[in-house]
Amino acid sequence: MSPRPDYLILEALGKNFGSVPVLEELSLAVAEGEIFALLGPSGSGKTTALRLLAGFEKPDRGRIRVAGEDVTAQRPDQRRFGMVFQHYALFPHLSVGENVAFGLPRGPEQAERVAKALAQVQLPGFESRPATALSGGQQQRVALARALAPRPRILLLDEPLSNLDPALRDLTRRALADTVREVGITTVIVTHEQEEAFELADRVGVLYRGRLAQVGTPEELYARPADRFVATFVGRASVIPARPVSAGEGGRATVELALPGKPVWQAELAPGAEKAAAGGGELVVRPEALELAGPEAAGALAGEVVSRRFAGASTFYRVDLGGELELEVAAEAGACRLGDRVAVRPSGSGPAPRFFASEPAA
Repeated sequence: MSPRPDYLILEALGKNFGSVPVLEELSLAVAEGEIFALLGPSGSGKTTALRLLAGFEKPDRGRIRVAGEDVTAQRPDQRRFGMVFQHYALFPHLSVGENVAFGLPRGPEQAERVAKALAQVQLPGFESRPATALSGGQQQRVALARALAPRPRILLLDEPLSNLDPALRDLTRRALADTVREVGITTVIVTHEQEEAFELADRVGVLYRGRLAQVGTPEELYARPADRFVATFVGRASVIPARPVSAGEGGRATVELALPGKPVWQAELAPGAEKAAAGGGELVVRPEALELAGPEAAGALAGEVVSRRFAGASTFYRVDLGGELELEVAAEAGACRLGDRVAVRPSGSGPAPRFFASEPAA
């Protein structure tokens, strides 16, 4: 299959509020029909990025292009973007159909477009329902129908599921993913929930302190994070002070853990970490890349089980190694109990432990 052409392009976007830079050098390309998620913690700049895309804010630097057209200076109504707001922004005094029709040109085509948009979100025949009589998931779908009715070029979703309880959020997330993929519209989602980003998006961009830390598929971000922040923000992970003692082929290395006995483990070197052969850094390890072992096993680390979290097929055990260092291990339910003395070592499965060089002091 040939790659889809780039459709939405952000070129070195930057935004300051006063003297404080909120977004710096944000550059990315979203393919036609792609679902792209901007993921990051509070204060990372993702909401500012969405407001720049929608036209609610003007960038101090950079450009936004859609299908080759520069839309940087255009007003929101000129861009032909659809947007679903975090709180949906439905009009409580209007019916479902009137909410979806809001902003559409009057005429014989209006009712047809409303009906089509509601069918796209699996709410056919809901036109006469009061907006206040809907569940949270239904309100979210009406907001989506209202965004789709004008036939936008791009769909923007601002934390689309944050107002729903966990059970409804999972159900609605699946329905939203199915709808957006069926419509085939180029979509940008802003969220701080990685499950939401991973299930909805084809690719994810991780924002941190106003900069794009990494862009990739969910699998790439989880297995090959570019830096320590991405490694610890995406998925569950344990961090161990370490230093590389020898480098092998293919970006792999032997690292020495900064623990009593200085055990050595095998790891992958993150980009730039190969220059830290004589310096320190940190080893980031996923729970499924660790296993419980006998205390005499090579490289095993002894500790005490201090917590457990049952998660169906696996249970996550947190093992205290002392000195404020803990490791999270994925194992079978019942493998150990709270208070047990255990040993932990690499399992040889899951993403390889990844070494990151220490960042230079500011």
